[in-house]
Amino acid sequence: FIMTADAGRAGAVEQIQTYSDTLGVDYFIVDSPQDVEAALRMKKPQGAVILDTPGISPFDSGDLAALKSFLEASGGEALLVLPASGDAEEFKEWALAFADFGVRRAIITKFDATKRVGAALTAAHAGGMSLAHFSESPFISEGLLSASPEYLARRLLASRPGRLG
Repeated sequence: FIMTADAGRAGAVEQIQTYSDTLGVDYFIVDSPQDVEAALRMKKPQGAVILDTPGISPFDSGDLAALKSFLEASGGEALLVLPASGDAEEFKEWALAFADFGVRRAIITKFDATKRVGAALTAAHAGGMSLAHFSESPFISEGLLSASPEYLARRLLASRPGRLG
């Protein structure tokens, strides 16, 4: 199932409803780590659980404390999610800060929308993070792709962005 602690963002509840309907899973809106624990006790999940948290600054101790509380309540793993392109130095600083927090894997999105994917790859490398998944579609129903060396090589050699499938 899916949980979101990001319900204050405009359109967030509708988005989580759409995602859960598309994936055929239950969703919960959680306001606190205690809500996360209660949802896990009530649902007793057998498979993967996604906990979407609000975006945070890795340089704000209050943001990191809140994230740590949600992480402890879920018993899960924090993953860094970055778009494929952006400011390489900024992404690198984020990855290093999140690595210090304990993040060990990254998901890179928007492979379908950019030619320049080096910023996110450089950031993950700088943070010592393994690549968990890639996304090359704006549609959640099309899911994530495993971060395989074969996919990455084909994507890096592609002459233009878009789906490689």
